[in-house]
Amino acid sequence: TFDANTVDPLSVRFGPIAAQAGSTEIHNKRHIEDVNGDAVLDLVMHFDIGESSVAEGDTVMYLTGRTFSEQCIQGSDSIVTIGSSRK
Repeated sequence: TFDANTVDPLSVRFGPIAAQAGSTEIHNKRHIEDVNGDAVLDLVMHFDIGESSVAEGDTVMYLTGRTFSEQCIQGSDSIVTIGSSRK
């Protein structure tokens, strides 16, 4: 029942720690569309992985933010890093 349209895109952060750190959405806006064909609108955002502070060996990434009514939101998922492009 969560309405993806209520998320403030300027509040969203993506990174390896569950806090208001990490990268921001690169377009400073959100894209609302039904990504998986379930007739429920989804929130699509794009992040610069280099600014997210992800490092080789990290196993979890977090997405944190707020709705326009100041409700905190958070999600996480497991990841597998392969190599590193950082010097």
